[in-house]
Amino acid sequence: MSGYRIEATWTPRREAPETLAARVEGLLAVLGALHPSLAGWHAVGPEPARPSHLTDRASVWSALDASTRRWYSGGRARTVKLPRFTAGAREPAVVELDAVFDLALPEGLAVYAPERVTLTLGPRANPALSTRAVLEGALVAMVQSFEPDAAYAGTRGFPCAPAPIESSGTPPVGWITWLGARYPRPPYALPPPAETFGWGGGTLIVATSEVFKDGHPAHLAAVEAARAALVAHGTLPRET
Repeated sequence: MSGYRIEATWTPRREAPETLAARVEGLLAVLGALHPSLAGWHAVGPEPARPSHLTDRASVWSALDASTRRWYSGGRARTVKLPRFTAGAREPAVVELDAVFDLALPEGLAVYAPERVTLTLGPRANPALSTRAVLEGALVAMVQSFEPDAAYAGTRGFPCAPAPIESSGTPPVGWITWLGARYPRPPYALPPPAETFGWGGGTLIVATSEVFKDGHPAHLAAVEAARAALVAHGTLPRET
């Protein structure tokens, strides 16, 4: 397979350490229940503060704490957590979860700079992961664990995620897309073969029931038709 990417994004928020650790622990547990190739998570880093195997909430928090990076803006030191986890004993390029948490932005800075969590399945990942059940299940798990603004599932090359700072942050429409209450409710019916489902306080949109393939003309057309309908309805803004 060419590889898949599932990503959820939300406006930066400050949370208690135990809350963030519980969110990550819960996501990893659900992913492991979806498929054995999404279990046995380890922290990835040049200098792990503790043994990197993530076995409980304490080890998850230790890995999150070790991922803290400091940066400076407006004469103040600020922090962000940039954890990377890999499933099983294989290298991160196969199955990797990375994230941006606890992003402390300067006050009044009006730019697109979200927090996020991203699951990447490389081309050498278990082919059994490239099913709608697993990929949609991973997206649903992210929404349940992190209560984001939006989420999508696609391939590693499509759709392109909006670039922080440089874009408006309009959510990309992928093979599977979830839009939360921050966005106007999508139309009940989208152009076939797309389906919509009310779920999780938002709307789940599946552009095609077939497993999305890079470069497949019908799959690309289905995603574009769904995106255009969402823009025409006012759910997503028209890019200028």
